[in-house]
Amino acid sequence: MKPISKISVVLLFLALVASSCGKYEDGPSISLMPKTARLINTWKLDAEYKNDVQQELTADDKDDYFEIKKDGILEVTIVNGSTSVTYTGTWELSSDKEKLHSVYSTTVFGLTYTTDEESTILRLKSNELWIERVEGNDTYEYHYITK
Repeated sequence: MKPISKISVVLLFLALVASSCGKYEDGPSISLMPKTARLINTWKLDAEYKNDVQQELTADDKDDYFEIKKDGILEVTIVNGSTSVTYTGTWELSSDKEKLHSVYSTTVFGLTYTTDEESTILRLKSNELWIERVEGNDTYEYHYITK
């Protein structure tokens, strides 16, 4: 291979890697895994912040989890003591892949409860997900790790 061709191949590779860098405020800087592939996992809450103040998690908070599946399906399991309720729904990334939109619901005793949320992704690694949601005058930041 000629020296110019080698340089061209290296520059092309660097351009491809650089185009996937730095999407989220808190990282990672570089990832060769697509964003969707990193998002598909089972996540449990590791930390919660309300207006930049860390909140104490209960045992039930630590037992709650959600699973993001490849086919756009979302399952959210909320634990309350020895009882749990699973919500099912859908998820999708915004076109710029900076926001996660989810809609999920469950029916309990004939009543259907639906949640429609949009979160800003702050950090997305294969084993770590940080999202931010604004609710009224409060800003919540949730840190998840894989279950």
